[in-house]
Amino acid sequence: ASRLAILTRASSIIGWRQAAYLRKMMALLEQGDTAEALRHAIPLDSSSQAGRQAFGTPRPRSSLEISGPGRSRSVIGLGGELEDYLRTTYRRTFERLDREGKSDEATYVLAELLKQGGEAVDYLEQHGRLKQAAQLAETMELAPEIAVRLWCMAGNVERAVQLARIGQAYAAAVQLLEKRKSPQAPLMRQLWAEDLALRGQLVEAAQA
Repeated sequence: ASRLAILTRASSIIGWRQAAYLRKMMALLEQGDTAEALRHAIPLDSSSQAGRQAFGTPRPRSSLEISGPGRSRSVIGLGGELEDYLRTTYRRTFERLDREGKSDEATYVLAELLKQGGEAVDYLEQHGRLKQAAQLAETMELAPEIAVRLWCMAGNVERAVQLARIGQAYAAAVQLLEKRKSPQAPLMRQLWAEDLALRGQLVEAAQA
């Protein structure tokens, strides 16, 4: 009843066709048809100023692909009440998927629907999926030192060094590694010093 009341009020703002699409998506979630519901689900940045106003109904996705924050899309102005309802629904869906061991789908809900990139990366790391966590940190355009730390822990030092140089993130990455007592911290500190030396910053290299 609460869902129908919210959608009825929202329909005057977003239109009956878009409200009908949302009603179908919510029904799929409630019925437990998660795969189909996630294909229909609308990200909660859909009301942001970054995209153009959508006049038609959204289209279901062909795959559960996580997009970065810079991707342009049509948006629907959901309104605060409906957005809060969707946020609660998505959060419950994430918790259920996590209990069921469906970590890929759970990550998708966090990163793509709730737009909680940092939480999604932490979730993957907690499940020991360091490579996927590092890739997601890049996709979600998190602070470069986060991806650097994760690539180090995943064993891809070459990629970590590349990102550290591009983002000038050596110092922050070393700090993160040392804070977590990661065994890769000494290696990354040495690589940082070597990079400084190559740049001619010998005093800073010696300090590092």
